[in-house]
Amino acid sequence: MRLLIFGCMVCGWFILPTDSLAQTKLTADDFYSLPAEQLKPVLKAGIKQRLNQLKNFKVTLESEKFNAKYANGVVGERTGFESKSEQELYRIGSSYQFLYRYREGSDPQLYESRTGYDSKTGKSTMFVDHRDFDSRHVRIDVKKDPITKENRFGFFLDGYVDEFRPSHYELLLERWEDVQVRAQPSSPGMIECQLSFEQDDDSKTERVTWFAPEKDFMITKIEHRWRRGDAYTNVDVLVEASQEFDGMWHPTKAFEAGWTQYANAGEATISTMSVVELSCGEVQESDLVVDIPLGSEVNDMTRAVTYVAGKEDEAIPYREDLEPVEKSPNSRLILLLGFVVCLVFGWVVVRRLLGT
Repeated sequence: MRLLIFGCMVCGWFILPTDSLAQTKLTADDFYSLPAEQLKPVLKAGIKQRLNQLKNFKVTLESEKFNAKYANGVVGERTGFESKSEQELYRIGSSYQFLYRYREGSDPQLYESRTGYDSKTGKSTMFVDHRDFDSRHVRIDVKKDPITKENRFGFFLDGYVDEFRPSHYELLLERWEDVQVRAQPSSPGMIECQLSFEQDDDSKTERVTWFAPEKDFMITKIEHRWRRGDAYTNVDVLVEASQEFDGMWHPTKAFEAGWTQYANAGEATISTMSVVELSCGEVQESDLVVDIPLGSEVNDMTRAVTYVAGKEDEAIPYREDLEPVEKSPNSRLILLLGFVVCLVFGWVVVRRLLGT
């Protein structure tokens, strides 16, 4: 009966709301008993329903990052570098704000970033506070990838390795023509699909994604492989535990393993993640606004200007070779005074020499 209901939904006879889809509880066996030509449409319908569930939520995460031995999805002995971070994600549709607070060892918080993306305007805003350098910078841009890289740390909620993507689900829909559903999944109880595509920079991406259909088509595993010449980036994602929040299944514990051509053989950088709190339907538009503290240096690439927050009327044209704007006026004054002092000192020395 649930196959008939879900099949009708896919064929367009009627659209089930999200809660009805969850009640349907389509299993992997149900899915693979469908005719081959229906597998991809059913998976697409499930992904869209999942995105509908994720249209408004807030999550708080704790993460630990370290280097370790790694092989075949198993994390082994730690080999060095340890850091911790706290993260918060507020999301409405494809718009969001992502907060990332970083520290190393027992040191206090060293770094904080807040990244916001407005899907209506395509504008991104990122605030960065480096404690070690006593530096606060803001970048506003329509270029998505240079200023949203921190989002990769919220991998099962947001981000796509080092490129901007509102979610892994949207990446699949964006490249749907390149998606293939595997007829024989390697993991029992899961739906498995493969995505392969090439880009203009001669790079090739291969990505395998596993879904748990009985848990609202939640992603449970990802294998990402990127190649360009001799360079490569490999990323594995594995969800280790999940829980139902407000009627929606969501990962609660997971890890990401990443390694490149520069990594030591058999080693990877591991990022573990644990959900502290998650709620649905409570995020307001005001939660997506990136707060810019007064005195921060702001580089607004949408207007090609640089200014100090709170002194927008003193904005100057943006140039890559400029010093931070809050320091530039003082630097110029010091140089000018130094030049004058040197002139006066030189004039006095010359007068004395001539007088002798």
